[in-house]
Amino acid sequence: MKKRAGILFFFLLFIISCTRNAHSLEDSMVQITFFDIGKADSFLLQTKNSNVLIDTGEEKDGIEIAKYMHENNIQRLDYLIITHFDKDHVGGAPIILEQFQVEQVIHTYASKTSSHYEKYLEALSKQTISPLILEDPLSFSLNSVQFKILPPGKTSYEEKESNNSSLVVLVSNKNTSFLFTGDSYEERIDELLSLDLPQCQVLKLPYHGKFIPNLPDLLEKINPQYGIITCSKKNPPSEETIALLNEKGIKIYLTEEGDIVSISTGENVTMEQIPLLSN
Repeated sequence: MKKRAGILFFFLLFIISCTRNAHSLEDSMVQITFFDIGKADSFLLQTKNSNVLIDTGEEKDGIEIAKYMHENNIQRLDYLIITHFDKDHVGGAPIILEQFQVEQVIHTYASKTSSHYEKYLEALSKQTISPLILEDPLSFSLNSVQFKILPPGKTSYEEKESNNSSLVVLVSNKNTSFLFTGDSYEERIDELLSLDLPQCQVLKLPYHGKFIPNLPDLLEKINPQYGIITCSKKNPPSEETIALLNEKGIKIYLTEEGDIVSISTGENVTMEQIPLLSN
């Protein structure tokens, strides 16, 4: 979502808009856009007639995400899922809540003392939205796509409580699956390892690609083909994480290199990165 250059930008934008229009999706398809917003998370999931947003980046990112949604004629979200309350996940939420019709908001239990969290609560109040604070797994379907939101298994953690309280979202479309791990750290990943998770073609790496001791076990369990890392040049992923993914033959996509668009037909997954153009 960084600046693209001149005429090439507008030509590329036209091409992208033709291929990314969710109205052209079939009932059995889901399209996911992983936004290039630096070391911050936001992902738009679209089926033929529904929209889900997982996280909203920082406050400034909310402006860019809202602009993208308006340009693509998205005025309504079926679900807004806030995995946890770090500023790079919840910061843009007030803008989204103010500019779009949001049917249901789901967030984790662990509150956080910060201006970003307070602005989020204020925005919920203004829109008279009562969020669902998830304590038990929640499953729902949109078209043929299955969503399962996995809450943290504990009400407190020895370290990194905000990160370990992350909601984890499993998205399954027939024979394909995506796993969104928020900023899950070691204790939270241990919880995931105890669950009956399917093989996932696409893994959104936890915690912006930082190396976590039991990350190899998670990769072994879900055996992804593609790994998405939300990062920036200023905040790159750990070299150890990159080496591990390469060792396992997992194709790496970094959001710092441009928006990433993935489409699942139910039988296979395609990946496309929209490259940044130099000024």
